Amino acid sequence: MAQLTNGNDRLLYSGAEDDPIPTIRDCAVLPGHGGNYALNVVWERSGRRFGASVQLQYHSPLDGVILIDQASGEQLVLSIADVRAFLANGYEFDRESPVYFSELRPELPPRIAVTVRHSTAMGGGTMALFRYVNWLTDMGAEVTVFSDDFHPRWTTLNARFRCITDDRSRYGIGAQTSSSRRADLRLLGQFRKLPPSIGIRL
Repeated sequence: MAQLTNGNDRLLYSGAEDDPIPTIRDCAVLPGHGGNYALNVVWERSGRRFGASVQLQYHSPLDGVILIDQASGEQLVLSIADVRAFLANGYEFDRESPVYFSELRPELPPRIAVTVRHSTAMGGGTMALFRYVNWLTDMGAEVTVFSDDFHPRWTTLNARFRCITDDRSRYGIGAQTSSSRRADLRLLGQFRKLPPSIGIRL
């Protein structure tokens, strides 16, 4: 069986015996309109890079999705487990959850790491995200925003901001920031008290 891996050689997919091992190099979920979103994936097989995008509905299952590189016809079969494993970047949610709950210290402010691409782009996603960042800061959380871009000049940001262009370095530092004093999930309860007209979809 050929095995699909992410950049950390984590097993994602099993294919035919004679298929070279594909590796996911990038995966992005982009919100759309009318209940749809775009899934963009870049993968590598035998030293060649391929890419494809597919439009999906939010409520449709993300299992057995077939992506086809238009230039070469190269195909990749993707599942929700593949996407989750790539975006987790080695972080074991099932293993870390008990650790998180055992280490909660309510006397310390929660530390939250937020990652965002193209932070200087003024759009609905970044505007909503930075609004949440400011709300979290106002509620007493220590928030740090990590981006591949510069500090946005079109808005006021009440959190720390760091520009790190390398994706893996950026996400790695973000994980260290949030894991030293893990974010308090009880803040999610505060969001439920916000006016119903306010929402975010990233």
